[in-house]
Amino acid sequence: MAYDGVFVAFLTRICQIAGGYAQEIRNYAEYHPYMQPGFFMMCSCNNPTAVSTGIESSDTINIHENPHIFIRIILGLSSPDEEALGLDTSIQWVIKDGVKTKGTITTVGAEGQKVIYDLVDLQPFVQSFPSKGKSTTCWKVCDPNTGQLFLIKDTWRLPSDTKEYEHLERVKGVPGVAQMVSFEASRYETKQFRGLDLPLNRINDRIVLPMYGKTLDNFESAKQALSALRDAIDGHRGACKKDVLHRHISMSNILLGNPDAAEGDRGILIDFDSAAHGADGTVEAEPDQYKIPALYLPATGLMNSEDREFWGRVNLGVPPHDHLDELESFYYITYHLLHSWKGSGERIGLPKEMRSWSRTEEPGSGSGASVSKYFFLLRAANVDRVKPFWGRAGKELLAAYHQFFATVIRQKNALGSDTHPLLSMVREGPKEGFGDLHKSIDENYGYVVGLFDTAIAQLEAEGREALAPLNGPSGSRLPKRNLEDDPSDPDPEQSTKRICLS
Repeated sequence: MAYDGVFVAFLTRICQIAGGYAQEIRNYAEYHPYMQPGFFMMCSCNNPTAVSTGIESSDTINIHENPHIFIRIILGLSSPDEEALGLDTSIQWVIKDGVKTKGTITTVGAEGQKVIYDLVDLQPFVQSFPSKGKSTTCWKVCDPNTGQLFLIKDTWRLPSDTKEYEHLERVKGVPGVAQMVSFEASRYETKQFRGLDLPLNRINDRIVLPMYGKTLDNFESAKQALSALRDAIDGHRGACKKDVLHRHISMSNILLGNPDAAEGDRGILIDFDSAAHGADGTVEAEPDQYKIPALYLPATGLMNSEDREFWGRVNLGVPPHDHLDELESFYYITYHLLHSWKGSGERIGLPKEMRSWSRTEEPGSGSGASVSKYFFLLRAANVDRVKPFWGRAGKELLAAYHQFFATVIRQKNALGSDTHPLLSMVREGPKEGFGDLHKSIDENYGYVVGLFDTAIAQLEAEGREALAPLNGPSGSRLPKRNLEDDPSDPDPEQSTKRICLS
């Protein structure tokens, strides 16, 4: 199996020499790691092709004039050294009758000791594009001694990227956030595999995490969904108090806790590879730093260059990205849940007011969506279309959460300008102007978490701990679909990864 990947790279070189079908073969080479994960590169000769930094190829080579290069290719193909062939040697397979039957991954434990985990599946259950970006690959593994399940996550980051293991180290012991078991930093760098001195370099890190439940949208009851969201928000508070700001709040980054999870771990916030160190729950914001799907972006995250120029013109500067922006993202997730799910596994289309948010241009370029979100928050909450599945508790939760952000928006960016809706009433600058809000982290989170506690208690009183049936009594009709619900609407997170950790 290993030689097949190298042979594809060999064919690429031969086709370049022959001048035919080179691009088609190179396209196949890009996708080959999907079918055979565990490759760092495809060839270890004069012109290596490395995963995560794109496909690298040489100029046309005349093997008659340069026979030594051709010989080096043949010798490379004949090497018994798995690492030289471009394989991650920490992943080993048991082959029976030419077929992989099981495998192991070797990494380090919490004390730096060697640990060998059994692979639960032969294929990774999360794998992003293998030859571009971070090339995230996640494996479900089992400790053969205890039977406990873990997640092993491999990523290829840029040297300038945030180091996820550093943030996870900071938040150890905080309920409601992923708890790192161990990590290996800087296992490999793509420049080790390249024949040219190119400026783009990526670094491979590996972290080991416990296995949690599926993503939030796989809830089985209203109480389970709100409990998971509540604990993820409280976990986010704990991370902020450790000076870690997540910066990638989305539904796919909130997992359901394990069935026996205690309060505090019923929902788990994951994926800290976009996080930043932020004292007092604040970090300077740049448009390209927003990794959140546009649907859940805070209003300031949708500002375009004209908006930012405006902030500079009124001598305020771009407002910092803070914990309130992230609480705002949690609010949009709550709004999405209560309007777009009429039961467990029963997702319908986005409500009308959210559709334009999910179809905006790239974050940092959508002034219209930014202004739309501000005005949306300043209007009274529309709870009439909250689905009956969520009960009166859901409606009251959403109304109170919405009112909280109407107050925040008025404090943070009072709409007092006749010429621009983003004019802040605070003239002395962001630090002084937002200081009171930033000093109230516990108070802000405490209020929002309290809203969820009240709603969960009300759901219990309403008898909605278990999944409520979608059909009414025998012979009754299902409610008519609201004309503003569009079941054909695309998934707003379809451009982001979907992670289910079970």
